[in-house]
Amino acid sequence: MNCSGKHAAMLAACVVNGWPTSSYLNPQHPLQQAILRTVEELAGELVPATGVDGCGAPLFALTLAGLARAFRMLVLAAPGTPERRVADAMRAHPEWTSGHHPGGAKADGRGARPADQGRARRGSTGLR
Repeated sequence: MNCSGKHAAMLAACVVNGWPTSSYLNPQHPLQQAILRTVEELAGELVPATGVDGCGAPLFALTLAGLARAFRMLVLAAPGTPERRVADAMRAHPEWTSGHHPGGAKADGRGARPADQGRARRGSTGLR
């Protein structure tokens, strides 16, 4: 998995906001607190637990209903808003939403390749 883009974006947000970069993965860091507030706002629920993803970043748990509400908020957001820009980017580049480089195989060799997932999303009514 290549998470360099996620980390670069988190570090850029720290620089822009004048936050320390050395501790940006700490769940109490201002960046992670801002991400937590955004996740909770989009999901319409409080995050019940925080874990750590495969590259050391906080991972905020949601119920399935909360996750669905969050994606709904992105999709239904007014054009030009940050939320809508996220949804539009996911529609325009679905192959980049799987967490793996397009065309690359999963580490364990099972499941659909990200490129196949992108084609499936592009071909699905309502996901474009």
